[in-house]
Parts: sequence; structure tokens; C-alpha cells
Amino acid sequence: MSRPRAPDGRQKRPTVPPAPTARAKSVTKVPVPEDEAEPAEPPKLARGTRDAMRPIGEDEDTLVVDVESEATSEVHDELEAAVEDGAIDAVDVSTEASDGVVDARMLELGQRRFGISHFRPGQALAIRNVIAGIDTLAIMPTGAGKSLCYQLPALELPGVTLVVSPLIALMKDQYDKLDHLNIEVLRLDSTLSPRDEQATLSRLSENRPCIAYVTPERLGEPRFRERLASVEVALFVVDEAHCISQWGHDFRPAYLGLGEAVRALGKPPVLALTATAPPKVKDDILAQLQIPQASVIDIGLDRPNLRYHVIKASSERKKQALLLRLIEKQEGCGIIYAATVKTVDALADFLWSQGVECGRYHGRMRAKDRERVQSAFMERSDPRLMVATNAFGLGVDKQDLRFVIHYNFPGSLESYYQEAGRAGRDGIPADCVLLYQPEDKRIQSFFLGGRYPTPEQTRAVAEALVHVTGGKVATEDHDEHDASVFKPVKDIAERADAPAKKARVVLSFLKEVGFAAEAPGARFAPLATEPPSIEDLARSANRY
Repeated sequence: MSRPRAPDGRQKRPTVPPAPTARAKSVTKVPVPEDEAEPAEPPKLARGTRDAMRPIGEDEDTLVVDVESEATSEVHDELEAAVEDGAIDAVDVSTEASDGVVDARMLELGQRRFGISHFRPGQALAIRNVIAGIDTLAIMPTGAGKSLCYQLPALELPGVTLVVSPLIALMKDQYDKLDHLNIEVLRLDSTLSPRDEQATLSRLSENRPCIAYVTPERLGEPRFRERLASVEVALFVVDEAHCISQWGHDFRPAYLGLGEAVRALGKPPVLALTATAPPKVKDDILAQLQIPQASVIDIGLDRPNLRYHVIKASSERKKQALLLRLIEKQEGCGIIYAATVKTVDALADFLWSQGVECGRYHGRMRAKDRERVQSAFMERSDPRLMVATNAFGLGVDKQDLRFVIHYNFPGSLESYYQEAGRAGRDGIPADCVLLYQPEDKRIQSFFLGGRYPTPEQTRAVAEALVHVTGGKVATEDHDEHDASVFKPVKDIAERADAPAKKARVVLSFLKEVGFAAEAPGARFAPLATEPPSIEDLARSANRY
């Protein structure tokens, strides 16, 4: 059964969290300002909050919320009545009272199901927003516990929590952890056999509350969208949300269709999660997901337990010698990142020749071999070193990594922060070391040169778009009468003699500058018969 809809078509969101039921007592600390000699007169609707608080021992500066008290239930009843009477808006229910109740209830649930003892910075607010149905972008450091922000409230949501994840390795890691905790979880990716995939789709169609992981490519498939139409999606999660931005360091074209997917699913609440989002990327995430009014939680990048080191080497031989010395001094397990597949293989061979055992991981290995190496390293630290490209990246959640060494210049500052930030997730001091030679920068300059389409490539795709539609154009407010005009990316890419991914990027750009329109299913049509000139395209590109 689908959720009722508001006049604007969005799914109606939960207004007030349910009153807590009898359970073991759980508390959440609420600090009181030191300069507050007398407690301020609380707002009328928060009256029960103070009644539900008591000092802990002799510490008069710390209060706790007793979730079993009658006063807490009274607060809930007052809030619910106020919403029903129209005295306050549903999104304004985040009062001191309800916040305390939600935090306490969710912490108690987290203690029971996930074994947590407290919320990390930003987690409580993100979880509170999810429970209240508020669109949210949470920018939290690597290792800050972003996954808990949807995994915990998913246990109370009435439908499916749909999580868009960029990597199969990340999906598998999260799936295994939740399955081990006896939490209902599904995943749909290319590693499933046809039989397992069909069984997973059948379970999803049962509409039972669960967490379901999918790739953005799967979500873009029309047949899968049709199947989701009968599923109540209670929360739409975009993990590693920086991938949605064309200015992000891990941009994935398939992410560009997520805004349309949210609309097709009835506009459920959206939670976007990332560790790095400069202002331009943040704005792009909100625009692409069509959640401009979302609550943004940004708790900063500081990881005080990480020690950063930069060491310059004048030659490859000296760099290798430095690496061996660093490995000898470091205890525990760690990752050594290299810029290319060739360097990973050469470096792994060198370490083995020096008697240093290590694993290797890169995108050209067979999927089965990658999975075997990753499992051995993640679960048993066997061996304790992993030499890898950044393909061994998103979703690497190994709490006891004591060091991350970059053997080459990273692709960007954001990439470095993400990769180095995989160390020390247990809060214990860890080292992040960057080894570099001046020529390392040339490698990244080469990669960057091929990352973005040129004005000439953009013009070629625009011309191909006009050609495959036979010179027909769509109206700006296109409707079903324009359906035959829209063509799939594959057809346009073939005509332009361009890779489909690059064509998808160009088409999104043409849409932004007003030359193209997009229809569901990632289909495009021109809005004019004459493409912009190369000069105009170059000027437009400079603005983006």
C-alpha cells in the first residue's frame, strides 16, 4: 500500500514520532549552558521536557531524559494534538522535547541492534531529520558513521529504505554487516545469479520494511523502475553523494538520473551522504536531487587522531627505500595507494621481492580475485598490507587501519582526504603519508585532460542529438505528445562516435544550457534545430 500524498504530490511524511513504549531505561545527555543561572521558561509545547529530566548524581550541569516518564508521553500527546489542530507545521516538530525523545529512543535502539554507546557528531541530527521526513544532505568526515544515519532509523520506517551505492564492494560490505546483525537487507548487483536476482526482486515486491542496496545504473533501468512503482519507498538514500556532481572527484554519469528517480518514486524523503563536498559540489548535489530546501549538516573535516606527513623523494629508488622504512616502522595493517594499475603491480612485486607480504587490488583483476583479496584483508588482515589503486576505496570500512600511504600524487585534494581518511576509524592515532616525486603530478594532469568533454566533443553530441531525432524538437514543457522525439543515450552516443558515459555528461550539460530536454529513462531531445557554436559552448562551459 502506498503512502498518502500531499497536494504537491510528495509523500506525506511522519509528523510526530510514536510515543515510547515501556522498555529498559535509556538516557541521552543534554548539556545546560554554564551561564544559565536559572533555567529559562520553556516553551509551552516543551513543558514536559523539564519534567522528564533529572540530575545525574551531584552533577547539576548534566540532565538526562527519562524515556519511561509520563511527562515524556505527555509531551508527545501535546505535539501530536498541535499538529492535528494546525497550530504548528509538521516540519516544526523538532522542538527541544521531541528532539530529546527521538534521540533517547533511537540511542536505545542503536544500543540494542548495533552495539553503539553514543552518537557521533552529526548522527543524532541526521537521524532525527530522517524520522521527521526532512530532506537532508549530511557532510560528515570519513569514519564518522554516515551509514548509521539511515540504517538505524530504517528499523522504524514503514517501508523500504532504498540506498543507491556506487560500488559493488561497498554494497557487499554493508550487506554482510547488516545480515550479521539480523537486519532485513537486500542487494541488487551484477554479481547475483539470475535465480538469486529473481528471489531478491520477489522479496522487494513483498513491500516489507528493509534496507535495499542498488547501483545507480540499476535504478536507471525502466523495468526496475516499473517494479519499484508498487513498492513503498520510505527513504531514498544516496551514499557517496559527491558522485552525483560533475565537479566531484568520483563523478558517475548514472547518478545524474537520481533526481528523476526520486520523482518517479513519489518524492520520498531524501538523505544524501558524503565526506567531501566543497560549496560547488554541495550546490550541485542539492540541484541534481531536486531538494533545494534540504537541511544541510556539515560537521567539518577535522580528524584529530590522524597525523599527516609529506615526504619528497628525488628518485624512484629513494622512494622505494622510504616506503620500506615506513612499512618496517608501522605496526598494524595499512593501505598503499598507487596512481596506476602498472604501478600497483610493479610495487607489489617489489615488496614481495624484499620479503614483504602484501595483497594487490585494481580494476583489471577478475571480480572473483578482487573479492577474495578484499575479504582476506578486511576480515583477517591477511596480509597486513594492501597495494591498490583508488578502485579499493569507497566503502573500505576497516576500523583498525593504522596507516595509509600514497605512493603517488592523488587525483585531487578531495580524493586524498577520502583515501587518507580510511585510517584510524577506531579513533586511535594513525598516520597518513604522502610520498611524491615532481613527475607524479604529470600522471594526474594526463588523467584530468581526458576527464571532461571538449567543446568540439560537445558540439558533436549536440549535432548527433538533432540528427537522431530527425530535426524534430521538443517543447520546453514537453508532454506525452513529444514522447517519440526523445531518444536514448545509446543512440545519440553511437551517432556522435562517443563513449556512452561521456555522451551522458554532455547531454546533461546541454540540458543545463537550455539546448536539450530530458524525459524519464534518460532519453533526450533537442529544444532547437541548430546546435550552439563551438565558441558559445566553450563560453558556457567556463561558467560550469
